Amino acid sequence: MKNGIKVQNEFFSVFAVHNNSGLKKNAFFVANIAKKNIAKSVDRNLYKRRIKSVFMKHRALFYRSDVLIMPGRGLARLKNFAEIEEILLSLFNLLLEKMK
Repeated sequence: MKNGIKVQNEFFSVFAVHNNSGLKKNAFFVANIAKKNIAKSVDRNLYKRRIKSVFMKHRALFYRSDVLIMPGRGLARLKNFAEIEEILLSLFNLLLEKMK
C-alpha cells in the first residue's frame, strides 16, 4: 500500500492500489477493525458485514484495484447502514478522483 492512494475522514481511512497484474480480476477488498476501537466481536463483525456490503454494491468502481478500508474510532457513532454507505461513497469518489 506504500505506492497507493489514501483518503480519510474521522470514520474511515481508505487505501487503493491499481493492480497491473494483467489478470482480469475485480477489486480485492479488506476491512480491518481494531479491537481497541470496538471491543465486542459481535459489533466488529456487524460493521465488517456492513462495510463489505457497501463495497460489494459499488465494486465496479474499483475494477483492477486493491482496496483496504480501515475504520477509525468514530465508527461506533454510525448507527445504520445508510450512514456508512453515504460516508464510504464520498470517500470512494475522492479516491477515484485522485486515481485519475
